[in-house]
Amino acid sequence: MRITVYAQDRVCVKRARTPDRPTEGVGNVHNTRCRASTGGAGTDVLALLQEPLLALVSVAFLAAAVTGCATATQQSATGVTLAVWYDVEPMLASLSYDQANSETSTDFETMRRLGFNTILLRHGDEQANQALMSAGQGVGLTVAGESGPARHFVRTGELPDGFRSVRSLARSIARQSQGKAVLVAAGIGAEARARSTALSALIEDSDVTAWPVQAAILVDDLALIRVSARSPTLPHDRRSERWLGRFHAELMAGRTRGVVFDRFRRAPGYGDGLATESGTLSSRETAAAKSILERARRWCPRLLSTDVTTIEPSGKNPTGLRLAAYSHKKNRYVMIFNNSTDEFIRTEVAIPGRLSGRPVARAVEVPVEGEVAGEVVNAHAAGLKIDVDLRPGDARLYEIY
Repeated sequence: MRITVYAQDRVCVKRARTPDRPTEGVGNVHNTRCRASTGGAGTDVLALLQEPLLALVSVAFLAAAVTGCATATQQSATGVTLAVWYDVEPMLASLSYDQANSETSTDFETMRRLGFNTILLRHGDEQANQALMSAGQGVGLTVAGESGPARHFVRTGELPDGFRSVRSLARSIARQSQGKAVLVAAGIGAEARARSTALSALIEDSDVTAWPVQAAILVDDLALIRVSARSPTLPHDRRSERWLGRFHAELMAGRTRGVVFDRFRRAPGYGDGLATESGTLSSRETAAAKSILERARRWCPRLLSTDVTTIEPSGKNPTGLRLAAYSHKKNRYVMIFNNSTDEFIRTEVAIPGRLSGRPVARAVEVPVEGEVAGEVVNAHAAGLKIDVDLRPGDARLYEIY
């Protein structure tokens, strides 16, 4: 049986595909309205939750459904995931148990020193994953392995054999996690994304599962840094120069819950990684990784749960200049981004006089390192204008008052 979900980020109404009810398409999330039964027209949420194959809405969502949509959270409201994928099987295939134990312990300590707080496991069986989870926790890292049943449900829309409802699937995953973190990888397309969002919310809801988990990590909400990707313009020894630009581009796409690098160690047949096949990093790549992780640690908590809007730069501006506005309740931010891979941008950027329906009085730069507050720019009669000097891929974030 296939389950179709009717929203992307805010999961409120779901229906199962049945022979007498054709499947509808998934609408644009910005045009999707969530409905709750309040005595008028709309879906009866209580009845929806009682249907075993339609129970995609968590108990936490139910309370919010009376007045509107509820958004699934990945971790705590201020938690930021600073993650890297770790290929288990390539590591274990060529090493003895003692060698693998020593190598993974060294890798985990290196990750911690770089600033990562989360390791995502792939290409490993359940036994190997459990051992690595314990090793990671020993150095203060969250380690999460992907659940096979979760992957099957997210990618196909079908419940695995032995499960009668999504709630029962979430309970089983939470129980097997033994209180550790759970990785919920997203599939391709809006429907798969909606399924992964709903499932992660159910896994984290102890009222549903009765088994508290450390976190249900939703990969598609993280800014993805493709370490393994080859650049047609940059030589391999300069690949780290494009990572910062990738990070900022992902933030502009709304992936603000943290960052994930797509591989730690280079593995034959799998692709490049942050580190070489022996686990060493160059000074250039060490500095690049630390810079991105520190920026994510500072910026992502501010941008979490914000709505992102692209701003068209006014006047004549360099080709690579990109602007985005982030808003959530009273908080407003503007990011100025140099999307070029080879050109520096030195220019004056005009900020619109109103953002999110409110006037703009001043901008305060959010620093990327150190504890000192950044530049303060006040609006004048000609409006708010910020002088920027950005190298390729770089960006500045300003809080707007």
